[in-house]
Amino acid sequence: MRNFARITIDDLKAKIEEAYDAKGRGYRDFVTLTPTVEKDLSKVHFDCENFNSSPVGSRYDKIMGYHTLYNGLTFLGCSAGGDWEWPVFFIIYFDGKKLRAYIPKDGNICNYKAKYAIGNCDWAEWEESKNDRYPHGEHNYPDQKFAMSIDLFKEYTVGFSKKEKELYYRDIDADRIGESLCDVDKMIIDIKTRIIEK
Repeated sequence: MRNFARITIDDLKAKIEEAYDAKGRGYRDFVTLTPTVEKDLSKVHFDCENFNSSPVGSRYDKIMGYHTLYNGLTFLGCSAGGDWEWPVFFIIYFDGKKLRAYIPKDGNICNYKAKYAIGNCDWAEWEESKNDRYPHGEHNYPDQKFAMSIDLFKEYTVGFSKKEKELYYRDIDADRIGESLCDVDKMIIDIKTRIIEK
Protein backbone atom coordinates (compact mmCIF):
# COMPACT_ATOMS: atom_id res chain seq x y z
CA MET A 1 0.00 0.00 0.00
CA ARG A 2 1.23 3.49 -0.85
CA ASN A 3 0.26 6.89 0.48
CA PHE A 4 -0.53 10.21 -1.14
CA ALA A 5 -0.93 13.73 0.18
CA ARG A 6 -3.61 16.06 -1.13
CA ILE A 7 -2.26 18.63 -3.55
CA THR A 8 -3.86 20.83 -6.19
CA ILE A 9 -3.29 20.19 -9.87
CA ASP A 10 -1.43 23.53 -10.13
CA ASP A 11 0.87 22.63 -7.21
CA LEU A 12 1.59 19.18 -8.68
CA LYS A 13 2.33 20.79 -12.06
CA ALA A 14 4.76 23.17 -10.35
CA LYS A 15 6.57 20.32 -8.54
CA ILE A 16 6.86 18.30 -11.76
CA GLU A 17 8.03 21.35 -13.74
CA GLU A 18 10.63 22.14 -11.07
CA ALA A 19 11.98 18.58 -11.14
CA TYR A 20 11.85 18.50 -14.93
CA ASP A 21 13.80 21.75 -15.23
CA ALA A 22 16.40 20.48 -12.76
CA LYS A 23 16.77 17.15 -14.58
CA GLY A 24 16.61 18.24 -18.20
CA ARG A 25 14.01 18.72 -20.89
CA GLY A 26 14.45 15.59 -23.02
CA TYR A 27 11.58 13.13 -23.22
CA ARG A 28 13.82 10.34 -21.93
CA ASP A 29 14.55 12.45 -18.84
CA PHE A 30 10.90 12.43 -17.80
CA VAL A 31 10.95 8.88 -16.41
CA THR A 32 14.14 9.76 -14.54
CA LEU A 33 12.52 12.90 -13.12
CA THR A 34 13.81 12.09 -9.63
CA PRO A 35 15.66 9.05 -8.27
CA THR A 36 12.41 7.91 -6.59
CA VAL A 37 10.34 8.22 -9.77
CA GLU A 38 13.05 6.36 -11.69
CA LYS A 39 13.07 3.56 -9.09
CA ASP A 40 9.26 3.35 -9.09
CA LEU A 41 9.19 3.05 -12.89
CA SER A 42 12.02 0.49 -13.02
CA LYS A 43 9.52 -2.25 -12.13
CA VAL A 44 8.73 -2.57 -15.86
CA HIS A 45 11.32 -1.91 -18.59
CA PHE A 46 9.95 0.23 -21.43
CA ASP A 47 11.25 2.74 -23.94
CA CYS A 48 10.25 6.42 -23.80
CA GLU A 49 10.26 7.04 -27.54
CA ASN A 50 6.48 7.54 -27.63
CA PHE A 51 6.00 9.34 -24.32
CA ASN A 52 2.66 11.05 -23.81
CA SER A 53 1.08 12.86 -20.87
CA SER A 54 -1.75 14.69 -22.60
CA PRO A 55 -5.36 13.66 -23.13
CA VAL A 56 -5.80 12.96 -26.83
CA GLY A 57 -9.57 12.67 -27.14
CA SER A 58 -9.76 8.90 -26.66
CA ARG A 59 -10.89 6.37 -24.10
CA TYR A 60 -7.53 6.80 -22.38
CA ASP A 61 -8.35 10.39 -21.36
CA LYS A 62 -9.54 9.16 -17.93
CA ILE A 63 -5.94 8.33 -17.07
CA MET A 64 -3.91 10.68 -19.30
CA GLY A 65 -3.02 14.20 -18.16
CA TYR A 66 -3.75 15.84 -14.81
CA HIS A 67 -6.63 14.52 -12.71
CA THR A 68 -7.89 14.58 -9.14
CA LEU A 69 -9.85 11.49 -8.14
CA TYR A 70 -12.82 11.69 -5.78
CA ASN A 71 -10.61 10.33 -2.95
CA GLY A 72 -8.33 13.40 -3.31
CA LEU A 73 -5.42 11.80 -5.19
CA THR A 74 -4.05 14.22 -7.79
CA PHE A 75 -1.82 12.74 -10.47
CA LEU A 76 -0.32 13.20 -13.90
CA GLY A 77 -1.22 10.21 -16.08
CA CYS A 78 1.33 9.19 -18.71
CA SER A 79 2.09 6.44 -21.19
CA ALA A 80 5.32 5.47 -22.89
CA GLY A 81 6.66 2.77 -25.17
CA GLY A 82 8.77 2.24 -28.24
CA ASP A 83 7.29 1.70 -31.69
CA TRP A 84 7.72 -2.04 -31.08
CA GLU A 85 5.98 -1.99 -27.66
CA TRP A 86 2.45 -1.72 -26.32
CA PRO A 87 2.50 1.48 -24.19
CA VAL A 88 2.89 1.24 -20.44
CA PHE A 89 0.51 3.51 -18.51
CA PHE A 90 1.74 5.10 -15.27
CA ILE A 91 1.03 8.03 -12.98
CA ILE A 92 3.15 10.59 -11.15
CA TYR A 93 1.82 11.85 -7.83
CA PHE A 94 2.96 13.52 -4.59
CA ASP A 95 3.29 11.49 -1.37
CA GLY A 96 3.67 14.50 0.92
CA LYS A 97 7.46 14.54 0.75
CA LYS A 98 8.42 13.69 -2.82
CA LEU A 99 7.16 12.87 -6.30
CA ARG A 100 6.38 9.20 -6.82
CA ALA A 101 5.37 7.08 -9.80
CA TYR A 102 3.07 4.08 -9.97
CA ILE A 103 2.40 1.56 -12.76
CA PRO A 104 -1.10 0.11 -12.32
CA LYS A 105 -1.17 -3.68 -12.63
CA ASP A 106 -4.88 -4.19 -13.19
CA GLY A 107 -5.94 -3.13 -16.68
CA ASN A 108 -2.40 -2.29 -17.81
CA ILE A 109 -0.92 -4.62 -20.44
CA CYS A 110 2.62 -5.42 -19.25
CA ASN A 111 4.75 -8.48 -18.72
CA TYR A 112 5.20 -8.12 -14.95
CA LYS A 113 7.00 -11.42 -14.49
CA ALA A 114 9.78 -10.58 -16.95
CA LYS A 115 9.42 -6.85 -16.12
CA TYR A 116 9.04 -5.73 -19.73
CA ALA A 117 6.56 -3.86 -21.87
CA ILE A 118 4.78 -6.15 -24.31
CA GLY A 119 6.97 -6.22 -27.42
CA ASN A 120 10.21 -5.79 -25.47
CA CYS A 121 10.68 -9.30 -24.12
CA ASP A 122 12.87 -11.82 -25.89
CA TRP A 123 12.57 -15.57 -26.34
CA ALA A 124 14.90 -16.29 -23.41
CA GLU A 125 12.45 -14.77 -20.94
CA TRP A 126 9.60 -16.74 -22.51
CA GLU A 127 11.55 -20.01 -22.30
CA GLU A 128 12.36 -19.30 -18.63
CA SER A 129 8.71 -18.92 -17.69
CA LYS A 130 6.75 -21.02 -20.21
CA ASN A 131 5.94 -23.78 -17.72
CA ASP A 132 4.13 -21.43 -15.34
CA ARG A 133 0.34 -21.34 -15.48
CA TYR A 134 0.53 -17.59 -16.15
CA PRO A 135 3.95 -17.18 -17.77
CA HIS A 136 3.70 -13.41 -17.79
CA GLY A 137 1.71 -12.75 -14.62
CA GLU A 138 -1.97 -13.00 -13.88
CA HIS A 139 -2.80 -9.64 -15.45
CA ASN A 140 -0.67 -9.97 -18.54
CA TYR A 141 -0.53 -11.48 -21.96
CA PRO A 142 2.28 -13.07 -23.97
CA ASP A 143 4.39 -10.95 -26.23
CA GLN A 144 2.80 -11.08 -29.67
CA LYS A 145 6.20 -11.06 -31.40
CA PHE A 146 7.03 -14.52 -30.05
CA ALA A 147 6.81 -17.26 -32.64
CA MET A 148 4.71 -19.47 -30.38
CA SER A 149 3.50 -22.86 -31.45
CA ILE A 150 -0.20 -23.64 -31.07
CA ASP A 151 0.71 -26.03 -28.22
CA LEU A 152 2.39 -23.25 -26.25
CA PHE A 153 -0.56 -21.05 -27.06
CA LYS A 154 -3.01 -23.62 -25.68
CA GLU A 155 -0.84 -24.20 -22.63
CA TYR A 156 -0.69 -20.49 -21.96
CA THR A 157 -4.44 -19.93 -22.24
CA VAL A 158 -5.35 -22.41 -19.46
CA GLY A 159 -7.63 -20.46 -17.15
CA PHE A 160 -8.42 -17.74 -19.70
CA SER A 161 -11.99 -16.67 -20.36
CA LYS A 162 -13.69 -17.69 -23.59
CA LYS A 163 -13.40 -14.08 -24.84
CA GLU A 164 -9.65 -13.98 -24.20
CA LYS A 165 -9.13 -17.31 -25.98
CA GLU A 166 -11.19 -16.17 -28.97
CA LEU A 167 -9.12 -13.00 -29.23
CA TYR A 168 -5.90 -15.00 -29.28
CA TYR A 169 -6.97 -17.63 -31.76
CA ARG A 170 -8.76 -15.20 -34.07
CA ASP A 171 -6.08 -12.55 -34.41
CA ILE A 172 -2.51 -12.39 -33.16
CA ASP A 173 -2.28 -8.65 -33.72
CA ALA A 174 -0.65 -6.98 -30.69
CA ASP A 175 -2.35 -3.63 -31.22
CA ARG A 176 -5.84 -5.10 -31.53
CA ILE A 177 -5.37 -7.46 -28.60
CA GLY A 178 -3.78 -4.75 -26.48
CA GLU A 179 -6.55 -2.33 -27.40
CA SER A 180 -9.22 -4.83 -26.40
CA LEU A 181 -7.56 -5.97 -23.15
CA CYS A 182 -6.24 -2.63 -21.87
CA ASP A 183 -8.85 -1.42 -19.36
CA VAL A 184 -8.63 2.18 -18.15
CA ASP A 185 -11.40 1.73 -15.57
CA LYS A 186 -9.48 -1.17 -13.98
CA MET A 187 -6.34 0.98 -13.90
CA ILE A 188 -8.20 3.76 -12.07
CA ILE A 189 -9.64 1.28 -9.54
CA ASP A 190 -6.15 -0.20 -9.06
CA ILE A 191 -4.74 3.29 -8.39
CA LYS A 192 -7.52 4.18 -5.92
CA THR A 193 -7.15 0.94 -3.96
CA ARG A 194 -3.35 0.83 -3.81
CA ILE A 195 -2.58 4.50 -3.13
CA ILE A 196 -4.41 5.87 -0.10
CA GLU A 197 -4.38 9.20 1.74
CA LYS A 198 -1.90 9.62 4.59
